[in-house]
Amino acid sequence: MKSSKLLMNTIAAKVFKRVVRIHGSISGEHGDGLLRTKYIPLMYGETMYDVFKQIKLIFDDKQIMNPGKKVL
Repeated sequence: MKSSKLLMNTIAAKVFKRVVRIHGSISGEHGDGLLRTKYIPLMYGETMYDVFKQIKLIFDDKQIMNPGKKVL
């Protein structure tokens, strides 16, 4: 089980990097999904991800709404 998860994460990382490099999207019409959360900085870039974090802190300064999900 552990090796399957590691293999899946390895494949996903390679595929997502390739998709971003050719200006594709790692998500479909239903959003990003929690499994792709760690790839949001890859998709949008570190600068935009920092903006996402700042906006989240404006509305949730105590970080009590969905902690650790989407914007970490």
